Formats: sequence, C-alpha cells, structure tokens
Amino acid sequence: MQTPLLIHTNTNDRDVHVLEVEHLIQALKAEGKDFEYEIFQDLPGGHSFDRLDTRQAQKIRLRVYDFLARFLKPPHPFENVKQFHSAGYR
Repeated sequence: MQTPLLIHTNTNDRDVHVLEVEHLIQALKAEGKDFEYEIFQDLPGGHSFDRLDTRQAQKIRLRVYDFLARFLKPPHPFENVKQFHSAGYR
C-alpha cells in the first residue's frame, strides 16, 4: 500500500457498521500496513458525523485536512478550525 490511508468511523453509523471497519483495521494491521484510524463514539449524525455544522465535526474535518496536508503540502495550510470554517463558507 503506497497511498496514505486515514480511516474514520462512528459507532452509531447505520450505513457502515463499526464492526466492518474494525475488521478492515485488523486486516490492515495483520498485513503490516501503515495507516491511521480513529473510531468515534456515538457522535451525532451517524454516517454523516463529520458534517461542518457542528464544532466537533469541524475539528474532525480539520484533522482530515491536516492528514492530507502532510502529504500534499498546500502553500497556505489552515492553522485552526476558524480558518478552515471560514474557507468553507465564503
């Protein structure tokens, strides 16, 4: 696996059950793959837990952005949720 991989899931997602994602994580670990993951506990929104309409979701989106920025190296990366939110709602 050469492409960076970040896995996010939510324990109350009705579309993608957390056990399915946990199996994927276990399989990747068993193969010694390099990846990152986070399992969120009962966040509002289920499958859409990272929508930008809550501060918690904005923080999650910023973590996704930070993950991608490490590899894509944008010229002016966001430093905080406020900058990230402002860019999304111009």
